[in-house]
Amino acid sequence: MNDKVMNYTVRNSSTEIIVIIEPWAEEVLLPPNSKLSIHISYLELRPLESEVTPKYFVVYVWGGCRARVFLDDEDVTPPSLQIRTV
Repeated sequence: MNDKVMNYTVRNSSTEIIVIIEPWAEEVLLPPNSKLSIHISYLELRPLESEVTPKYFVVYVWGGCRARVFLDDEDVTPPSLQIRTV
């Protein structure tokens, strides 16, 4: 089976925030005036959920996915995101 890919982009025009990618609990610092792109590899499409607080932006990825992360087009993917979620 070939993975499909969904791109999810977060733009920050205010103060520095922390983006948390679940279920890996990986944190990526998103400076002001920056863009974070999450490329989600999946076999079956399911709803993507997110939560916003003044200091955090949390993205909840569904089971069976892997992800790559780009900060202003630079690959900053933590190794754990390449492990398919359960």
